Amino acid sequence: MLNTEKIGFECVLPLEIHAQLIMGWRNDSDTLRMSYHTLPKVWESFWDEFRQDYFVYPDLPPLFALYEGQRIAFLRFYPVAHPQHLPRRCCEVSINLAPECRGKGLGVLCLKAVNEWLMARQYDDVYAEVKQENQISQKTFEKAGYEKLENALKFIQDTGEFVPICRYLISLTPKKDESKRRVFVVAEAGSNWRMGTPKRDWEMAKALVDVAVEAEADAVKFQVYRPETIYVQNAGASDYLASSGIQEDIRAIFSDLSMPYEMIPRLAEYCQKQGLHFMATPFSKNDFLAVDPYVSVHKIASYEISHLRLIELAARSGNP
Repeated sequence: MLNTEKIGFECVLPLEIHAQLIMGWRNDSDTLRMSYHTLPKVWESFWDEFRQDYFVYPDLPPLFALYEGQRIAFLRFYPVAHPQHLPRRCCEVSINLAPECRGKGLGVLCLKAVNEWLMARQYDDVYAEVKQENQISQKTFEKAGYEKLENALKFIQDTGEFVPICRYLISLTPKKDESKRRVFVVAEAGSNWRMGTPKRDWEMAKALVDVAVEAEADAVKFQVYRPETIYVQNAGASDYLASSGIQEDIRAIFSDLSMPYEMIPRLAEYCQKQGLHFMATPFSKNDFLAVDPYVSVHKIASYEISHLRLIELAARSGNP
């Protein structure tokens, strides 16, 4: 009898052998018929697409599902805004079963087994879309415990078509009583963790978290930036700091206060152990990619409200 204990997972890597296997499954005639894009993939363009698009989200790498050690399916994930507009972290899943593995209930097992992996990445809900004509996939998601939402039309940008779809959602964590929601209090730590040496920096960062816990805040927020993405090389001294007697080059100041990326997961883990949300304001694409796997809420600095690429990244992440 099939059971989820026999399902394992393997991270897909940007290797030609992995891309060739996935493209072969993707070009199966039944898969093509139920896809939004029904033309077969061509190796040259697919290899570029695979390397550029499949590994965008560090905390949601694509996976091979394994059954008794054999690759049986490919799963891909995307952070998305919650379809019910709830303040819960949500990602979308798509699954492509190997043609020879269909009709055996393995798709249901894969979807059930991957939930624990997604919970470990702090996702609350998982969303899925299926073409209305794809009744087999609809039954797969329903058997895997997904709740059916209202049907919708999906716009396919490169073809200009609207495709009727069925939408599904499964909750991985309990939903809180929304009637008891209150103000969400964020303690501002900013760059005040910087004390001069790595050891002293870390102790001060922990002290800021501890004070936020003592004050019964819901979250503590740091700042993550690099001077070269905020100020040009010849920015010079800051007028508002100069008026206080600080004549040092503003870029040098920001360089000294830049949080090392390797400090982010340590801080996030410490906050989690203290029962506090970890937040960090990013100021560039690289800052965002370093921060995104460890936060459940994004903060855009007022300094960056015209930074459209940064705002697009935040919107695509699916986090509030």
